[in-house]
Amino acid sequence: PDLGITLHPFRHEETIVLLYHTGEDLSADTGSAGIQYVVSDAALVAARGDFRNVTVETPLN
Repeated sequence: PDLGITLHPFRHEETIVLLYHTGEDLSADTGSAGIQYVVSDAALVAARGDFRNVTVETPLN
């Protein structure tokens, strides 16, 4: 690992989630976490999220 970070990629269809481990000697990051996506049709994604009652904390642009 380049910066002492171990990446653990998981893929399901078109979605890839990267989990990472930064080491035992560092303090825990207890801040809020989230998932970010790159999409080609933000309006469609926002509409589907609204339909499924998914909370969007950062507005889609």
